Amino acid sequence: MLDPQDRLALTEALAPPAGFTLAHGVGTTFTLDLETALTVPLALAAKRVESSDDALSILDALRRTEQQVDIFAQAGQISMGQHSSLVALLERSVHQVAQRRGLFHPKVWFLRFESDDGETRFRFICSSRNLTQDRSWDVVVQLDGAPGDVSDERVREQNLPMADLLRRLPDLMIHSLEGTRHARLNELADQWEQILWELPDGARELRFHAYGPGANSTIDTSGTRSLIVSPFLSDDGLRLLRKDCRRETHVISRPESFERLRPESLEGLSSYIFDDAANLEDADSAVSEWQREPLVGLHAKVIVHDLPRKQSRVLLGSANATGAAFRDNTEVMVELVGPVKQFGVKSTLEALDQLKEEYAPTGGETSTEQEEAEHRLEQMLRAIAASPVHMRLRGEGPCDVSVWSDNESADSPGVTIEWQMLRAANVVAGVIPAREEDAHTFAEVPLEQVTPFILVTAKNGSVTRRTILLARLLGDFERRRTAVLSEHITDRASFLRLLTMMLELAGFGTAAEAAIGDGVFGRFAAASGESAGLMEALAKALGYGTDAIADVERIIDYIASDDQQAAEILPEGFDELWSAVRDAYAMTKRGGA
Repeated sequence: MLDPQDRLALTEALAPPAGFTLAHGVGTTFTLDLETALTVPLALAAKRVESSDDALSILDALRRTEQQVDIFAQAGQISMGQHSSLVALLERSVHQVAQRRGLFHPKVWFLRFESDDGETRFRFICSSRNLTQDRSWDVVVQLDGAPGDVSDERVREQNLPMADLLRRLPDLMIHSLEGTRHARLNELADQWEQILWELPDGARELRFHAYGPGANSTIDTSGTRSLIVSPFLSDDGLRLLRKDCRRETHVISRPESFERLRPESLEGLSSYIFDDAANLEDADSAVSEWQREPLVGLHAKVIVHDLPRKQSRVLLGSANATGAAFRDNTEVMVELVGPVKQFGVKSTLEALDQLKEEYAPTGGETSTEQEEAEHRLEQMLRAIAASPVHMRLRGEGPCDVSVWSDNESADSPGVTIEWQMLRAANVVAGVIPAREEDAHTFAEVPLEQVTPFILVTAKNGSVTRRTILLARLLGDFERRRTAVLSEHITDRASFLRLLTMMLELAGFGTAAEAAIGDGVFGRFAAASGESAGLMEALAKALGYGTDAIADVERIIDYIASDDQQAAEILPEGFDELWSAVRDAYAMTKRGGA
């Protein structure tokens, strides 16, 4: 069941089936790395990147998917690895959530795909992996399905926990969800109730479990023996998961988690840790580069119970073996039931044999002062991020940017707070002001540096923690986003390439091609050897009457507003060509094509 050699990258799991494109995708995560989130649109758009710094391909994938993708993450747990200005195009897709009690902790994806002939497919991905660059050992289950009978109550009952989770997401948000996205989310929840799922090999039963506030799932812990794989443990969590198990319990975790348990909680446990030196890869094997990167540390969450009649129950997902996971947090687990030889405790332990080693914990250890200080700062940052922050723009570039919060953050002795806009250098000492009349104003900020992503830093002595929060942007305008796009157009080649990618569509349009097929079209194509792809993309876009032409027009107008930039970037004869394209586009919008 759990074969460490059977690897799946998230980007592979997100990629649409052959012949399908993404219609809607909803992801949830506890921690979110914005740099990692940039890879999601590429996977969903089935877009290949020529290199890791291929900004134009990422830009195009973001533009194609931003209206179809929503990512919900715990407020105060957003970060960014390598700095990238491209994260500005994630602003509409990323949503902060927070609970009054507990943490938002699920790691799932709800995906709906459509084909050109109108067929719909669904995919559900449930894992223990956050949307970060972490290289720990995790687990994932990918399920594919199709629309079922709307009158089948058994199918509805099976899918209802996940449909209800979709409906609850807007209620957890720091800022309200925009109306169109909210309606689309509810539509996906309705569709989710009727999906018929393809079962994994060997599985005879499939159930979905959502735990936490507003959820109704309970965990069945009955069985003859059990296996618990969890990086974090607590005394009450182990007590819950072992209470109905009649025989031995095996636990795979981290050394520090075992040692934080009370000694009496260790009684009757067979304890193991992951061997970080274990390497299951063959350097000469034909595997992809990501598979050859070493995985270090345990982050997987798995619960296995052997049942009567040679059956076993396996739960995989986000919940650690802690009381908080099943009492306070929002968590998601997928339950599969199948033959003990394939799904059972013994077979799972044997599959993990090369990765685990026996461990003899003594328990009774307590947290260090350093750990306590880190925990306090993390809680403080989550509280700051859970208060709505607003940002108002004045001017059309450069802009004056005012920032304030709905609530005043409480001071904490010995802790200093600093914050800044993610792309601006100005650092402000102290908490974000409460009330708009007391707002802090950044003056004359260049358009490309304006972003609602705000970096907050908390320090207590030698301990430092940071998070990124997302403000509600007031007075925003499309030209700001165009400035971010245009920032990556550095020469004529990049200009032609980005426009070509933005316009690429399937199919051709005969009348529109005829409208620009001779004369200026031919003269420009002959004058610019690099423009053949753009010519074809323009013809396709005009044939469809697509609004991609309007997107391109905003970028061209932005570049043309700076005479020096226009002279360096716009190819010779482009003005004449674009005038003809505008006329043809107007004709298609009037229905003349």
